[in-house]
Amino acid sequence: MQQLAKDLSKIDGLLIKREVDLSPLTTMKTGGVANIFLLPCSISSLEKTLSFLRKNGISFKIFGNGSNLIVAEDPKVVLSLSLLKNLTIKGQSLIAQSGCLIWETIKFCIENGLGGLEPLFGIPGSIGGAVFMNAGAGGISIGNFLSHILLTSEHGSYWKEVDDLTFSYRKTNIPKNCLISAVKFRIDKTQIRQKTKKIYSLLKTRPEQSRKIIQFAMKHRAKSQPIGFPSSGCIFKNPKGTTAWQLITLCGLKGYAINDAQISKKHANFIINRGKAKASDILKLIELTKERVFKETNTLLREEVVIWNDGNKI
Repeated sequence: MQQLAKDLSKIDGLLIKREVDLSPLTTMKTGGVANIFLLPCSISSLEKTLSFLRKNGISFKIFGNGSNLIVAEDPKVVLSLSLLKNLTIKGQSLIAQSGCLIWETIKFCIENGLGGLEPLFGIPGSIGGAVFMNAGAGGISIGNFLSHILLTSEHGSYWKEVDDLTFSYRKTNIPKNCLISAVKFRIDKTQIRQKTKKIYSLLKTRPEQSRKIIQFAMKHRAKSQPIGFPSSGCIFKNPKGTTAWQLITLCGLKGYAINDAQISKKHANFIINRGKAKASDILKLIELTKERVFKETNTLLREEVVIWNDGNKI
């Protein structure tokens, strides 16, 4: 690892950290220690870093804002895009790099008199992670607003039209070996519908109107979600025709706990950390929930949250 860090240090614009505790960087507040934590400061340094890692056969994990992640291992190499945070308006597009947080992007929109993304304000993720998962709230998904995605690999970067991609429920079919390094949001004066696909644009609006929408969304979130406790957001995807929280509640698991990991009493699709929960506690609770729901409803729940687990107990 020491030699690897030394070799990586030759890449211009790449910040390297050693032995980084990931638990304070995740919203669940659990996790292991990354031996090498890489932070490219530009798209160019990201390209060079990917080229080095892949040419040398070095596996790595991608770290966003840690909001949809449970870390149950000590990863060797972690690549974070959190320093890629440029926000600019060019013509009819708002260009946001992947490390921009959702709330930062919405704040930037409001400052520039643009509205549309306000229902997503309470999601604590980054733009890159949100697009990869096609995050949604309040009846909209982030993919509906995009025109292009900047894809980066060891071969370089290129803009891809979203019409060539498929956005579905909590999923985007990004080409293999590519990372989302930036996106373009449409800016327009109208909302249009094409066939069965909703296409939205950022619209000119008054800041006070945007703030009202955000206040409404945050009040609803506070009433329905366990705000104030560390969590990773919704643990499971909603099965077709129902919701995960309804099935979990039906099975009598609301409030069930393993040590300090607990299924939220307010929203059964959230697992909260009441203080000292370990990743292993959370994983046991996830497996118990899946088994109970399948046994009693014949429905297999699938994780929405990303789990890093190499089999080692933390």
